Amino acid sequence: MRDAHLPLLGLLGWGALASLAGCSSTTDPEENGPTASAPSIEFFVTDDASIQHGDWTRLRWKGSGASVAKLDPGPRITDSPNDISLSVRPHEPTTYTLVLQNEIGDDSATVHVDVRYLEGIYVDSQNGNDSRSGRSPTESIATLDAAMAKLSTGGTVFLTTGDYPTNVSIVTHATHIYGGRSPVTFLEDADQDSRIVPLSGNPIVVRDQTAPVVLRRLEIIAPTDAEVAVDVRNTRTAGDEFRAFWIRSCKVDGGAASGGTGIRVADGSTAFLDGCRIRGGRTPGLTQTTGIHVQDTSNLLVTNCFVDGGTALQTSSGVLVETTGDVRIGLNTISAKTTPVVGSSAAAIRIRTGRPAIGGNILFCPDGSSRIGVKEECDDCDPTRLEANLFTVLGVTLYDDYPGGPDPMNEDELNDYALTTQGGVSLVNVHFPGAIPRNLFSDHLNGDFHLKSPLPGGDPNPAIDGVEAHHPGSPYTGGHASSVYGSVRDDIDEDGRPTFEELFDLGADEL
Repeated sequence: MRDAHLPLLGLLGWGALASLAGCSSTTDPEENGPTASAPSIEFFVTDDASIQHGDWTRLRWKGSGASVAKLDPGPRITDSPNDISLSVRPHEPTTYTLVLQNEIGDDSATVHVDVRYLEGIYVDSQNGNDSRSGRSPTESIATLDAAMAKLSTGGTVFLTTGDYPTNVSIVTHATHIYGGRSPVTFLEDADQDSRIVPLSGNPIVVRDQTAPVVLRRLEIIAPTDAEVAVDVRNTRTAGDEFRAFWIRSCKVDGGAASGGTGIRVADGSTAFLDGCRIRGGRTPGLTQTTGIHVQDTSNLLVTNCFVDGGTALQTSSGVLVETTGDVRIGLNTISAKTTPVVGSSAAAIRIRTGRPAIGGNILFCPDGSSRIGVKEECDDCDPTRLEANLFTVLGVTLYDDYPGGPDPMNEDELNDYALTTQGGVSLVNVHFPGAIPRNLFSDHLNGDFHLKSPLPGGDPNPAIDGVEAHHPGSPYTGGHASSVYGSVRDDIDEDGRPTFEELFDLGADEL
């Protein structure tokens, strides 16, 4: 039996064993000799008659006497048409009709493949209709507002690609929102992002949650009157503390927001940011901009992200820490920028309250009167970990200790300080002034700033699982990050970029 793979042409899929609904026709055999006859189908079956939306199955048939096989929907096959095994993936319940033909006649059979949809509400901004149920792609509704109204007790929303001019407010109930490019969604033509683009106000507000909220493969764009693009308040769960709010592989753009902030985590919330591109304010005239702002007693784990603190007149921070909660910042690229005005301050990570763990990050500040990798602004803001970070660009202060300690620190001072204050266990931080060694980075010239491999000395991400093996006695055992350094084929942010697998990056791409 010859295997074949059917190209993904929309409504194609696997089937299951089915009864044959066949018919055959012949012409007068005397016209073509006494042995001439029409084709015959011995069987036409499928491996699975009911599949989960997005899964594959296999159609198989065996016949005799055919010169061509026609599958509808599907291809026309002339190469060994009598003995075929074909992989298909239907988008909706589909009946396949097989016709075997030769110059004498034909024989036909059908098989049906049912498709089970993930439970949730399906939204198609181009082809949906709010009068429908929304329970499958073929019954999709048109607006995200209507979808959220149907989720009064929580649930899941699947979006096709396109723009959704809606403010999303998630309160009390567990809610998952997946964009069209998310692997779990599997909607046709999902070659662009699903964009949350309200005309005014904060695009995403999550508050008063005790159940998990997940956002995946969305582009979230703040309008000019917004404070932030994503606002998380009073959101926590009793279980895995970092999964109360989980945003994965999303683009969060606060560039136009008058408040100048990409993501704010406040009021004792817990959040996990993974594989995202996050941008703070870029509007001219803003005095303060921030990529991620964590406040109060909130907890934050951020890993595999590209965080751009935006551009400010006075103060720009990639990550601004103002919390006594548990903050872990590992394996990210973080930057901040201010206009070159006397007294302005750009810091990749700025600590005003708390003691975060910081490891395996690339920290850089391209412009500003004062450019600092990590800046303390309180007397008790020493990081619990400050390891294996890569500080780049000429003139950047690596670590600005609060007055009373070495201020500022050069590379040797920083590493000595880390060894002294962190229990004698430290991975070296590295400073590359001026030109950045090309071999350390993936696609640097196009704006990607992610390490191709860990820095010398061990695994640099304090948020990983199994951190105890690298840091005996560490308080970060049983970490929560799902993505760590891997093979060159890893595509952590799931954007399929670049084209060639061997060039897939190990972090989030540039904005």
